[in-house]
Amino acid sequence: MLRREAAEARLVATEAQLDLDVTRAYALAVAAERRATLARHATFAFARARSVSETRFAEGDVSGYAHRRISLEAARYAGLLAEALLAERTARLTLASLVGTTEDSLGSLDLTFDVSLAAVAFAVTPDSLRGMAARHRADLRVAILEAEAAAADARLVSRGRLPLPILSAGLKTEHSVGAGDFSGFVAGVSLPLPLWDRRQGAIEAAGAEARREVAQAEIVRRRVAREVDEAVAGLRAIDEQLGLLRPQLGAESEAALNAAQVAYSEGEISLVEWLDAVRAYQEAESTYASLRAESIIRRAALDRAVGVSLSRESR
Repeated sequence: MLRREAAEARLVATEAQLDLDVTRAYALAVAAERRATLARHATFAFARARSVSETRFAEGDVSGYAHRRISLEAARYAGLLAEALLAERTARLTLASLVGTTEDSLGSLDLTFDVSLAAVAFAVTPDSLRGMAARHRADLRVAILEAEAAAADARLVSRGRLPLPILSAGLKTEHSVGAGDFSGFVAGVSLPLPLWDRRQGAIEAAGAEARREVAQAEIVRRRVAREVDEAVAGLRAIDEQLGLLRPQLGAESEAALNAAQVAYSEGEISLVEWLDAVRAYQEAESTYASLRAESIIRRAALDRAVGVSLSRESR
């Protein structure tokens, strides 16, 4: 019974790890898709800028250095686009292999970014989270059940040390000279004397195995508590970084980049100023995409560390 329950709990633990792996692959695929989109936009922007530069260079409005710099940056971003597309395809293939589908059938990906999830996690004290993990973590339950099963095995082996009485019964006929034959029912009891114990080694081995399983369960218990603490700390750090970046990005940053593009095309800002604007936008948006993905992964890791969905528990 205990072994069967342990096997079922082991299956639940494997499913929880698979859920985390799928979530991680999905989040990374979304981030890779976003970085590819950013690289594509930058490549198109530099293609337009190179066209404008060629016209202005022919008219003598820009120097040869500026024109060559635009061409060099266009080539660099084309290389970045190729790398981003390769990373995107690799991430999508990884996700497809985990969910049992093809890369082409995944379609467009997106993340549902629920800020309230962090509030749910941080509203619960670390002690409460560790208590939830002690109740819900499947791998901890496996360790506890294995310890209980080993203890039961040790008790079973130790019972074999006591001699068991042997009962016998049957019909018996005796022949006596001059008195004839006698028939009747005979019953008997025999009790082996334990002059030496041949099971001592097996009993000691079973006891040692039981103690080992108990120690292993304690190790798993401490590891689970550490994983909960690390997951909470990691999620808190990621969300703090997102909180700093989020107000600076989005529609406002995209509008600022477009304004810089128009200003450079009309000659209102220098080449270096425009390059700085493009680079700052690319790096900030790419970092934000990676942080969003990492936040989703950290939240999933916290759910796995606790052994239950925190958003579900809060309802």
